[in-house]
Amino acid sequence: MIINVCGFRGEGNNSKYQWLCENIPYHDIYSPSLNYVSENPHSILEHLLNRVDFYLRENPENPMGVYIVGNSMGGFFARSVNLVLPGVTALLVNPALAPFLLLRDLTFTV
Repeated sequence: MIINVCGFRGEGNNSKYQWLCENIPYHDIYSPSLNYVSENPHSILEHLLNRVDFYLRENPENPMGVYIVGNSMGGFFARSVNLVLPGVTALLVNPALAPFLLLRDLTFTV
């Protein structure tokens, strides 16, 4: 399974998701649309961890395992999943590794 985590104000059906579907069709690919403005960061991380746990319980014999790809803000969450579950390989694309520094002065408009 591959989890594709979008960046800030991104959507699940993004170019990386489309590329993964076209080029790695034999994998299950999950690409959620996440709203980093209105969702609690702990809830986002819990959602991703639960998705990994559910997949592994449903597919115990899967030799390929779980991979997570994260872009920008999604890179922060992909790394967070990898820290909690080291068996999940993470690919970080331009990750926001300290989003609290980048976003502290941002005024959010919903």
